[in-house]
Amino acid sequence: MNICLTTYFDKNYELMGNMSWHTIKKYAATFGYACELINTLESDRPKSWNKILVIKALFERGHDFVFWVDSDAMFVNFKKDIAYEIEDGKDLYLVQHQYHGGCMPNFGIFLIRNCLGMRELLDQLWNSNDYINHPWWENAAFLDVAGLAQFLPKSSRSQLKSSVLQKKADASLQSKTKYLSTAWNSIPQDPATSPVIIQHFAGIDYGGRLIGMAQRMTAIDLTYFSGKVKLRVVLLLYGILKMYQSVRVYIQQRTPGSALRILKPFLTKLRFLKWLTITRITRRKRLNALIRYPDSKLNLGCGRINLYGFINIDEWPYPHVHYVQSPFKLHNFKSGTVDLIIANHLLDKVPPETMSVALKEWYRVLKPQGRLNVSVVDSTDMGKAHQEKGRGIMNSQSSVDEEPRKGDSFFNRPCLTTLLREVGFKKITEGNKPLSGNVLSNEAEVDGKAKEERPFRSLYVEAVKE
Repeated sequence: MNICLTTYFDKNYELMGNMSWHTIKKYAATFGYACELINTLESDRPKSWNKILVIKALFERGHDFVFWVDSDAMFVNFKKDIAYEIEDGKDLYLVQHQYHGGCMPNFGIFLIRNCLGMRELLDQLWNSNDYINHPWWENAAFLDVAGLAQFLPKSSRSQLKSSVLQKKADASLQSKTKYLSTAWNSIPQDPATSPVIIQHFAGIDYGGRLIGMAQRMTAIDLTYFSGKVKLRVVLLLYGILKMYQSVRVYIQQRTPGSALRILKPFLTKLRFLKWLTITRITRRKRLNALIRYPDSKLNLGCGRINLYGFINIDEWPYPHVHYVQSPFKLHNFKSGTVDLIIANHLLDKVPPETMSVALKEWYRVLKPQGRLNVSVVDSTDMGKAHQEKGRGIMNSQSSVDEEPRKGDSFFNRPCLTTLLREVGFKKITEGNKPLSGNVLSNEAEVDGKAKEERPFRSLYVEAVKE
């Protein structure tokens, strides 16, 4: 199935559009889809109309589906494949928001099939000249063509003519349309209740959208902000502007509690902007210093532990983390460039079917004679603990009184040794206690506090690449 992801933005929206495009490329790479950015198409209409020209151009290039994402929206979850939403007989996939007692189909994010009916729909939208300068542009044209204006929230009906509001729904088009969960297009007016896949900052001023997208980006890929001086300066200026506006509102209102209520969200944004502009500089200096080290050492899944002299990698953006990414996908490290990898209780969280993939990736980046230090929960002790309670084996994240969670892995020494040999490690010995990570042994301490005592111990192994 040939699916192509795309968006459109001009120079006025490039700071926001580039963040959106960055997440689109990441989503496309995750599931093996194409992604094309066509910013050269121009018309004498408002820029929002250019999405129709872009989609038609991608249809002509032979793509079976085009997945459109507005430039003020971004992927924040990369675990669900849009292909699972595709059904036979359905050609258009979009979200219909429900608020204020009505429904609003959102044409800002949608998947469309390359077929005769959808090409004709795009032509109808483009030929709806009455909506060229409408505040909703092509979304208003779609409401007219589909006959869905009658279901709009009352607060929005004044934007359309009475003749359009009385128009009946196009039954043929509705039969070919599938309405997706709001997780695929979560907006402030109708946020998703399930885990958000695409966050859409619609209905917000430019500064608010830019700051909101930057906040989301910090949890996706902190390295994106490296070298983006213009973006950080603009974010800081917008933050100061928001603060100034909120102070003016406070002066005008002067009601009890209004100061905290009005200023709190913008103080939060300013703290984020300070962290983005100052902490990121410190982080970059630290990373540059590490690059000069003769030995490259990776601390994978470091959590809250900062190891001096190591490149800390974790999916959570702690201040000491150099790369916010999956510790199982080291695409930014060349093969044979790492001397030492520490991975403490990471393999416990890897499903058995993907275990070899993670180990092969670590093996790839290690130099000859490079070392891999691994710690996992010793399933031998776990089994003994549960036999006393009349149960089977427990998982690495559970206490003795909890049930195992699906997807976790269990090890004893022969099992772990076999897995390491299968990916190419030859010399495998009993390792030392780890320097950091989610250590589950009784003697471990994190942030100066001893962890809760466990009825089992950790298994430490050192493997050498030859």
